[in-house]
Amino acid sequence: MPRVAGGDKTETNEAETRETAGLGFTEEEGRSFARLAENGGRGGQAAMLRAKRRALLDEIHERQRIIDNIDCLIWRWQRDEGGNKR
Repeated sequence: MPRVAGGDKTETNEAETRETAGLGFTEEEGRSFARLAENGGRGGQAAMLRAKRRALLDEIHERQRIIDNIDCLIWRWQRDEGGNKR
């Protein structure tokens, strides 16, 4: 029997899994995301993606702050030593 595009729930779930594999979800988050898909709610999935994006940006900003602190300390040490680098 020929397959109808989007007609097979297994195909849909597998496609969804491939689509979301690189999103950084934990295993539990991935299951929650899949449950939202099963309930037909893209709105819930979109909210979950927005929350993940916000969390990742917060993490990036925190790491940037740490890098800035490291750079500042290196700069001060170099300044205090008369410009010796490394």
